[in-house]
Amino acid sequence: MDCDFSSVTVRTLVESVTTMRMLKLNRWSVLAVAVGLLICYDLSTANRAATWQDSPVDAVSLATPLENSAVSLLRSDSPQLTQPVAPDAEMTYAQIREMVFLAINLAPTKTGLLPSIVSPGDWVVIKPNMVYIPPQRRDYSLGDITDPRVTQAVLEYVAENTSAGRITVAMGGSWKGLGAASIRGDGGDVMQDGVAVDGFTVTFGEDYPGFEGSYTTLLDSLAIAHPDKKFDTADFNYDLFPNLEERRAVPVPVSNGIGGFSADEYFVGNALVNSDIFISVPTMKVHDIPGVSLSLKNYVGTQSRVVNAQGGWWNAKIHSLPGGVDMAIADLVSYHPADFVVIGAIWGMQGRGPHISQGGRPLRLNMVLAGRDPVATDAVATKVMGFNPWDIEHLRNASAKGFGTLDERYITVRGVAIEDVQLTFDKPALQASGLNFYYGRGNREWLINGVYGGADLSTEHLPNEANLRPVEGESAGGVPWVRINGLNDEIDLKNYWHGEYGEYQNDVVTYAFTYLVSRTEQDGELWVGSSDGIKVWLNGEILLVDDESGFHSFAADKIPIHLRAGENRLLVKVKNSLGSYSFSVAVVDEDGDTLPGLRYFPDTPTWVAAVEGPVPTAFGLEPNYPNPFNADTIIPFQLADHGHVQLLIYNSIGQRVATLVDGDRSAGSYRAGWDGRDDAGRQVASGIYVIRLRSEEGMQTQRALLLQ
Repeated sequence: MDCDFSSVTVRTLVESVTTMRMLKLNRWSVLAVAVGLLICYDLSTANRAATWQDSPVDAVSLATPLENSAVSLLRSDSPQLTQPVAPDAEMTYAQIREMVFLAINLAPTKTGLLPSIVSPGDWVVIKPNMVYIPPQRRDYSLGDITDPRVTQAVLEYVAENTSAGRITVAMGGSWKGLGAASIRGDGGDVMQDGVAVDGFTVTFGEDYPGFEGSYTTLLDSLAIAHPDKKFDTADFNYDLFPNLEERRAVPVPVSNGIGGFSADEYFVGNALVNSDIFISVPTMKVHDIPGVSLSLKNYVGTQSRVVNAQGGWWNAKIHSLPGGVDMAIADLVSYHPADFVVIGAIWGMQGRGPHISQGGRPLRLNMVLAGRDPVATDAVATKVMGFNPWDIEHLRNASAKGFGTLDERYITVRGVAIEDVQLTFDKPALQASGLNFYYGRGNREWLINGVYGGADLSTEHLPNEANLRPVEGESAGGVPWVRINGLNDEIDLKNYWHGEYGEYQNDVVTYAFTYLVSRTEQDGELWVGSSDGIKVWLNGEILLVDDESGFHSFAADKIPIHLRAGENRLLVKVKNSLGSYSFSVAVVDEDGDTLPGLRYFPDTPTWVAAVEGPVPTAFGLEPNYPNPFNADTIIPFQLADHGHVQLLIYNSIGQRVATLVDGDRSAGSYRAGWDGRDDAGRQVASGIYVIRLRSEEGMQTQRALLLQ
């Protein structure tokens, strides 16, 4: 790749940014130059071959956190508030301010409360969502933007409680900047009462009782009240590194070995890369591309329409990148992951968002969430909205890059419980699914085996195929089981096998296998799609035989299923007569969300086997072997009586990592296997782990040492 930008090399670019840091212009920790993981894919049935490429994110990429992330969640009727009001009541500014202040203080950072991360003289940037403004009535509405009263409260908190030297409100919307030079497609000046306005000078009328004037007048009043601080604004449409006229693309910083998902480099704003503290202050709304629009999606508003506009004043080029805007979000966050998040959900939006012009509907929520971990904060908000956070692609990608915690077991919610305020938002039909209803996320990681000649689903190419328990690398039918990780839910066997054999495979069948590990016994639906015939087994029972589907469609077949707690075996057999060759499988509830507590594993993460012999006379847990171990270890245990048994793995700070057994077992001797992965399928770090066996007979522990 040619890394020369207008005769300025990447090294020069990095050195200049490093110099800025040394001059105390920011606390951005690193601008790493690395080859991004440019994801280009074409799943169409074009005549030329499209290269198969595994996704850079899989279950093992998501590292188990060393400590829990704290997220605060408050609603207007929370008992912690001095003047609680009903969730559907109009709130005064004083009530909103109290809720914001309390939410911030309930979500400490690693070093203490929010003020502890702000050093004297720091540049703090506060980024609300402000894509449209009131005169743009076709798209603007309550819930579409961050409630300005929440942004005001955050500004006042930072001004009153930190030693920041400069506080900036930064945003970028589909409105022309006041006084900015006209650019083709910018729509011209936005007029309010005969006067040109932008996001900083517009007023909001009666939409937000208690908010007086504009952001500009608010900042002016804060400057008077806090003369030791500078207050200003930044418009991301024009605020480009190093400046608008000499703008340069900046490589996506590498984190956890992952560079860019959608592109290797972007044009970015100074307020993002050079600020010391970046606070994302979004609204809570749905979006028909990434599903939800929260603190991470708020980063799309840091992109410049001067650079990205096509056919209108919006970030069209970002949406047209490989993988679309959903894959680009984690790239943009990489430049400066939020140091703190405040989600201003006084109003939200449900339906076909993100705007009323598309079918979005404002919804009063009277909630505020806050946290230092943007992934965890968004995950809690996502769950409050009724989504499964694991279905949101940009949350998974941001977690894989190390920007926060997605697993709810490692998130501590303070204030009110999620269950006490949880809603079921009317979800949008996502553009990528091509459906007219919400479709969360299917399984993308499979063990596959093939191909076998003859497009006949009734031919048993592998003995006892219904009861297969394959292992990666194990040979069956003369070929090994291979792990693949698709870029999206439609598994493109056509181009995968073309890459393996050098030609398209017609008149063939392929096997694909995964374990469904469910935290509880539960009912759900299996949503299946295939471009040709498909046969599906669950735990050895045939669920579906569709000999000729004709073309792929997500959720072409919806099959009621019952999952037992723990492991469930899912096997599909897909045929191809000619042409397109793909399939998809999702295990969901009736609303399209992945079932709660469900994870997909191509290989079994654990196993438990009974050992023949006499019934033990005593309850006991024996030392695991080998110990230390670096791949798998065996844990022997004995039960003298029938009863409920738990065999659990804990890390060194007492967090539950893996559940090997949690259910009724008969008296007998057993062996359990553990491969060093947690319940979400993620490889845990090297260290000492505690194995705990517990039943009505008692409790015993052993220690295991994992060395990677």
